[in-house]
Amino acid sequence: MAYITNVEELVDELKGKLPEYLQMMLGGEAGNIGKKLHCFAHEDSNPSMSYNPHSGYTSVMCWSGCGSFDIFRACNVLEGMPDKGPEWITSTLPHLAEKLGLEVQLGEVSEHERNRANLFRLNNDITNILKETTLNDEYIESRGWKSDHIVIGSIDATELEAKLQELGYPLKFIREYGVIGTGAWSYFGEDRVTFAIKDYRGRTVGFVARYIPYQKGGAIPKYINSSESIVYRKREILLGLDAALKYAKKDGLYLVEGPGDVASMHAQGIHN
Repeated sequence: MAYITNVEELVDELKGKLPEYLQMMLGGEAGNIGKKLHCFAHEDSNPSMSYNPHSGYTSVMCWSGCGSFDIFRACNVLEGMPDKGPEWITSTLPHLAEKLGLEVQLGEVSEHERNRANLFRLNNDITNILKETTLNDEYIESRGWKSDHIVIGSIDATELEAKLQELGYPLKFIREYGVIGTGAWSYFGEDRVTFAIKDYRGRTVGFVARYIPYQKGGAIPKYINSSESIVYRKREILLGLDAALKYAKKDGLYLVEGPGDVASMHAQGIHN
């Protein structure tokens, strides 16, 4: 059986095609990133959906409670195509590629490559959920960590699992990838603030949590980092690099010690 061999490149291309896709499916001004549109997930008498500039206009947000939609979740709602699991790769990606005139390269693909694609997808959905949380906002603001360029939030690990199951992920699948925590540590919780770690292409590869009630010499460390995985190698990733690269050629790069320092620099308008 032939598989898509350019999954990662195709996913990146398709994300940027969201305005074109919505224009194609909904007509009117649905593809105009500067205009609000009627939410396609509920009966919407007044336009309640808008493009999210923080995602580079690769997602839309319904402010009436439906949440965030990238092109794959939009396709799930509008055309009933899978946005999770193996069928997302074997059915939805080629369907969207054909519709939007993008090249699909076919060949034999390894289980390793399929797992990478699934893990990027899962991490991305966790990041979108984290964006919408308000837990510990007061703490985040008191530290001066608010930023439009990096995702910071707090959510209970059990609640996060429930939200992912609502999106169609089986609990076994979530835990198998170890994205929420290990047997010893969790990267999410009411007593911690979590930062999404992205690679230079803006794909979430892991998470790092700041344990709020940290005490020197205590049993729980100040920062709890994602375990290394097929998409995350700690020594090869710098938090905030995806944003910094936009400014680095002109302004150079600053290296700081921890996630809080990155967020503090961002709050001062220093994004490199």
